Amino acid sequence: MTGEKVKVSTAEGYDELDLAHATLEIDGKRRILPILVSRNIDRVLKGVITLESMQLLVNPMTGKLEEHAALLYLTVQSKRYRWRADALLHQRR
Repeated sequence: MTGEKVKVSTAEGYDELDLAHATLEIDGKRRILPILVSRNIDRVLKGVITLESMQLLVNPMTGKLEEHAALLYLTVQSKRYRWRADALLHQRR
């Protein structure tokens, strides 16, 4: 455990879970990933971050894991946004 708590939203409301790291293996793919440890949930739940890092997704028709290409997102800043960011930086000086 890292000593850090992470706030999560569940069907029963909010909870704080312990953050840790573990080696996970799914379908022969092995990764060291952050995990959340609950004292109330008695089974392993795989979240979207875990599945994406292993390049897996759940097929909603079959409920089975399938391989997929990793997604790469690119953010683009507009000139207007950069101007506002520059203005805020100059105000703080």
